[in-house]
Amino acid sequence: MTKRIGNKTLDLAMMEKYLHSQGAALCGEGRFDEAIGMLRDAISIEDQPYTRYQLSQAYLGKGDLEKAIEEISRAIAMNNCIPDYYYERKEMWLLKGDVKKARIDNEKMLRLDKYYSRIRDIQHAARVFRQAFSTSTSDRPLDATRVRQRALREAIDTYTQLQQAFRGNVEYSTCTLPCPSYCCHFSGETVTHGLSIGPWKLRAIRNFLRDQKLAGKDFLRKMKLSGEPRVLQLILPHHTVREGDDLVVYFPARHKGSLSNAILRSAPKDIHYKSLVWINKRAKPCAFLQDRRCMIHDLGDEPGLPSCKEFLCMTGFVSVVLDYLGVVNKERVASTALEDLNQIAIEALLIITSELIEHPDLTKHRKTMRTLLKKAIKEDNQGNKNLVSPLLKRYSIAKDQYEYLFAAQKEHVIKAVEELFLGLASPPPPAKQS
Repeated sequence: MTKRIGNKTLDLAMMEKYLHSQGAALCGEGRFDEAIGMLRDAISIEDQPYTRYQLSQAYLGKGDLEKAIEEISRAIAMNNCIPDYYYERKEMWLLKGDVKKARIDNEKMLRLDKYYSRIRDIQHAARVFRQAFSTSTSDRPLDATRVRQRALREAIDTYTQLQQAFRGNVEYSTCTLPCPSYCCHFSGETVTHGLSIGPWKLRAIRNFLRDQKLAGKDFLRKMKLSGEPRVLQLILPHHTVREGDDLVVYFPARHKGSLSNAILRSAPKDIHYKSLVWINKRAKPCAFLQDRRCMIHDLGDEPGLPSCKEFLCMTGFVSVVLDYLGVVNKERVASTALEDLNQIAIEALLIITSELIEHPDLTKHRKTMRTLLKKAIKEDNQGNKNLVSPLLKRYSIAKDQYEYLFAAQKEHVIKAVEELFLGLASPPPPAKQS
């Protein structure tokens, strides 16, 4: 049976999600008129502040500043706790030449998040940071399939190891933050946020619940799929289950209870330093959340549900990188309050980006090494053996310079991050005597 949410069905909620996601994608492609149509259709199903925000971006891209301001203002009226919205409207006021209104929005934005005074630097650093430490966005590997000389193959191997050591696949590391599992709280049914359960996972969950003497009805929900192609696009094909003549999808239930205002104020941002819009006062925990961890993530042969391994907030991602680089250990991260870690993560993000990733000399050495190896591969492929050796000597010098400088810069980062932790841990100054 199709579950009802208020006065609308769950599959209708999925349609709203489809229309909003498609509208956002079209907006990103610059197809603004089509995006506006999709987003308007989504609003006709359910009026959400994030849809109004996206609609404002579509109108802005189209060049309709008045409409853009109108829509972002509606988003703010619906949710006045998102600093992103005030930032965007401030920029629109400036485009319009209304400095007074821009100043007012700037003040409201900074009251919600003081770091928005440096938002452009932070978002730039976040993009660079993720590219540097994500193998999925790393440079294309050097083609060594036809390399003849052993010395050149060894040099390519050392370069590859350096790149892997610098990047590391940290985005799939387990988060160790003292976090109330924000990503396991939802302001709508979990299936509308992409949490669905495939048949193999479902069987493992049911066995687990039976062993624990827990009732499946308290943990599992299902939605009958109507066959609407646009809704089916949102469900992983291998997560659909055939029950008689019906095609259904299972997903976790939500428990009672919600996040407190205090916890919401300390909520981290996503990896791009954007607000997690589904984390709000209406968010309730996933039924499988226990002791801040997912009870069933590792059950069965497939993960089946997103977790901190697949989705890291900015604070979690930076903390994992700090641990990976040996800058700070997991125990220290786990013993620090999340609100403090949020601040440390932002400052550490900026420090690592400037001192390691975008440091001009390190950048120059990385570029030099890659260029020399590409030239050496080309000469080797053409049979110019005598030209390869001097290129490898130059590569070896550049590599030594890079490794020496990287080690020195890493020490600077360690000291700077240590000062961040000490600054937050130090007691407040004594009150002045009157």
